[in-house]
Amino acid sequence: MNEKCDQYRLLVTTRSNLTYVVACVLQIKTDTAADYLNRAGDALLSKMAAAGVTAGLYGLVSTFGVASTGTAIATLSGAAQTSATLYAIGTWVGGTSVAAGTMLTGGIGLVTGLLFYQYIKSSPREEESLTDLDRRIINTATYLSGQIDQTLEQEYIPTDQELAVFFDAVIAPFYRTLKSNQDNLGERLDARNRWALKVNAVINFEREVVEGFRPYVDRAGLGERV
Repeated sequence: MNEKCDQYRLLVTTRSNLTYVVACVLQIKTDTAADYLNRAGDALLSKMAAAGVTAGLYGLVSTFGVASTGTAIATLSGAAQTSATLYAIGTWVGGTSVAAGTMLTGGIGLVTGLLFYQYIKSSPREEESLTDLDRRIINTATYLSGQIDQTLEQEYIPTDQELAVFFDAVIAPFYRTLKSNQDNLGERLDARNRWALKVNAVINFEREVVEGFRPYVDRAGLGERV
């Protein structure tokens, strides 16, 4: 029971850290970022449903993605399909997938509406100021958050193996991209959010998320240190 609680807390902590990253990149408050991720997730699910795509992160990539072998993911099944789907998202996070700025969100138009909020200390980013890297970080955080939300809503706690694969294929590439590009991301932020991204977001993600997943990765014998 305690182990299941630990897994639940890890997913909640990961969701919280993703929210904080988005808050820094968009220069908005964390509660507004959380609201954005909720609304963006709902909008994405609606788009997927309208396109006849199975709801959820796995369903979307399973329909449109291609495994590293060149095989269409939709033709795979079972564990092979889940693994290929995760790694397809991983390549997207790293910027090598053709879906990076197109198929998955059709751009960052989901940011529309944020300016209706009132902000203190920082001005929210204009959509036109977001680079491909900014969009990739935001879009990926949106998908990962949506997948976590679905898992928690279903009261399904992933196994050690599932958490390990999720980390190795998706969380680790996201963290590497975030850490290696923190200066690039910070160049377009005000001093407050640049500091928050570098001192809080990146460091906390490593300590609370990366190290939080580490026991599951080690037990499963997957992945490399990031």
